[in-house]
Amino acid sequence: MSVEHPAFLVGFIQTLFHSKHATVRMPRILRVKLRLMSLTSWKPPALLAAMLLLCGMGAWVSNGLLQLHDGSPASSSSAGRLIAHLCHANSDQPSGCEASARSAWSEIHLPIPGHQIDLPVAFLAIGYFIALGTWYAFVGEARPQWKPLRWLPIAIGVIGIYTSLFFVGLMAMGRAPWCGGCVAVHSINLLLLISIVLSRRCARNADRSLMVVNLRQSAAVIGFAMLLIGLLYWSRSRRLLLQDQVADLQPYQRIVESLQENPKLMMDAYMSEPTNAIPLRPDETDPAARHQLVVFLDYECPACLLTAEFIRGEIKADFGDRLNVVVRHYPLCKECNPNVPKTIHPDACKAAYAAEAARALGGNAAFDRMSDALFLDQPYLSGTTDRDLAIEAGIDPDRFLKKLNDPAVRDRVSQDIAEGHALHVANTPTLFLDGRMVPPICMTQAFWKAMADQISR
Repeated sequence: MSVEHPAFLVGFIQTLFHSKHATVRMPRILRVKLRLMSLTSWKPPALLAAMLLLCGMGAWVSNGLLQLHDGSPASSSSAGRLIAHLCHANSDQPSGCEASARSAWSEIHLPIPGHQIDLPVAFLAIGYFIALGTWYAFVGEARPQWKPLRWLPIAIGVIGIYTSLFFVGLMAMGRAPWCGGCVAVHSINLLLLISIVLSRRCARNADRSLMVVNLRQSAAVIGFAMLLIGLLYWSRSRRLLLQDQVADLQPYQRIVESLQENPKLMMDAYMSEPTNAIPLRPDETDPAARHQLVVFLDYECPACLLTAEFIRGEIKADFGDRLNVVVRHYPLCKECNPNVPKTIHPDACKAAYAAEAARALGGNAAFDRMSDALFLDQPYLSGTTDRDLAIEAGIDPDRFLKKLNDPAVRDRVSQDIAEGHALHVANTPTLFLDGRMVPPICMTQAFWKAMADQISR
């Protein structure tokens, strides 16, 4: 073993001073030096993993600060919730993180002829951690062929630590509010710089047969890091544009909400729709009901789930036994519905067949139970087996599996799709009350209560 290796030197010196023949106590400064030498004897893979972890943590927390800077609520991400906890955002005092993320020091202005780019410091921090993480993920401790590149991560780390000292100094002098999230980022940065220095010492004491990275490979790594940062900037720009568009639409949303609170306007919108003849099958009729509500739905559609709950909880409560609710299928899937331009819900046809197979085996009661099971499993429908659905709906699984392939089941779904297309159904859910299509703007409790009151007269 080479005596130049630090682990060998540490072990040799410690053995020398702890021997029973030793008469001299190890000096304190030498003990400190040995601890530092022991650190440099860490295995590079473990140290490299720690550096990548720190880069990921730094970018993650910085992204939370960036969201605060852009006006997103702290609860919109896990990093934002962590920052809110660090800054005691739930207390009566204003959050220092929010004030710091939107202070005058939170942005760097780049004057460009004809345009000015405002770069948040949090975004620069994300780019900083991405750059170092990309370098060490692909290069590690390999030696770049072009010698100045060997000092690139050290130079970036030194710039980063001086920047951290600057912003911590601003908070210490009261020029900027204290920010727990910012302190967390600067602490991660300090640990990262220490790791970089230790990594350099490991490389210097390692075998000289380390891999050499040529200039083209180094340029590819740098270009890849710049591409990631550029994509992040583009994604943020798109998100801010969407936020601005939503903010511009808020006045119109308030107008729509005020219109929806006016039952007369909603009823006029409904009555302006043409009346369509929608014949019912024998198993869909209800002699006790005087009015029919036909619902075209897709079991994989989240809005259909909300509508089904609204019908059961609100509409049926207002109409009572006077309303007969009829479910028709209109899956947004080209497997069984050739009228849709593209498949949106790939398991919708399978769900429609399952519901009709249940009806064929157990009538409308089994159909309702299967519909509940399909909606209950909606987030996981692609991973739910037909046998599991049958068990959830209380149907014999073997009979259910055989009935799924019954042509009559498929024909009934096809008939619903053809009728929906003839009625100009394009989206789900689409509702027809007594033959008139219910406009989406009318899906409010005020409208349905007013309709129930008018019908009862």
